[in-house]
Amino acid sequence: MAVDKNGYISVLAIKPIQKEYQALLVFVQSRLLTLYESHICSIFVYGSVATGAAKPPRSDLDLCVILDKDIDDIDKLNMVNIAQQAIELYPIVPKVDFDIASKSEVLLRENITSWGYWLKHHCRHIYGEDLSLQFSLFKPSRAVAYAVNGDYLTLLSDYLLRIEQTNDLKTFLKLSKEASKKLIRSTNILRAQEGGDWPDSLDEHLSRLIKIEPKLVKELIFFMKHIELGIYQKNEFLIQMKNTISFLSAVEKNINEKL
Repeated sequence: MAVDKNGYISVLAIKPIQKEYQALLVFVQSRLLTLYESHICSIFVYGSVATGAAKPPRSDLDLCVILDKDIDDIDKLNMVNIAQQAIELYPIVPKVDFDIASKSEVLLRENITSWGYWLKHHCRHIYGEDLSLQFSLFKPSRAVAYAVNGDYLTLLSDYLLRIEQTNDLKTFLKLSKEASKKLIRSTNILRAQEGGDWPDSLDEHLSRLIKIEPKLVKELIFFMKHIELGIYQKNEFLIQMKNTISFLSAVEKNINEKL
């Protein structure tokens, strides 16, 4: 599990960007700088490209873009356009995702356990000011787990709605695999207030649950298979997802009542 000898959550190991993704990152950074020039505060990459474990053409490119101004709808549309251009020119990735925020938002005290934790432990700085240096290392805690995944009911409900509305197989597979990953990672909220391990990979999330809630692990194996193989039909997936969300919510409530 991703905790160092002093009990802090591990940070990313320093590795060169895989050569397959270097041109793509150069393109995205160039487009961002062309659009925003001096308004770009920082650019970070996270996910498998950041860790050096990306697999063309399956792995997404995930970035955090921090601006020195408030974020508006035009900025969000710009990110969508850059993502579409990048995928067309560099089809080694199926998707390019941007998390976008202002510097002032990132540095707000109430965002320390969300943005602060994320930049410090999941992101790799590639341009501009390294805002991760503004934050100390984090130790495993329920507060951090909730800051990252406490929104699981809202996000998964949105995924369910979008899956129900699509009849396109490619879109279904994309959304259902994203939802499956979110569901599995959200189980990290099932923990004590402080201390313990800190799962990184999806497999590690399941491993820690064996001791906590083995019945939930059996439910989640369905989603691990779907992420890898995409073998389940839409109706079967929706039923399983709704049931497992209810199961997770009930376990969460039970833990909350005991704390």
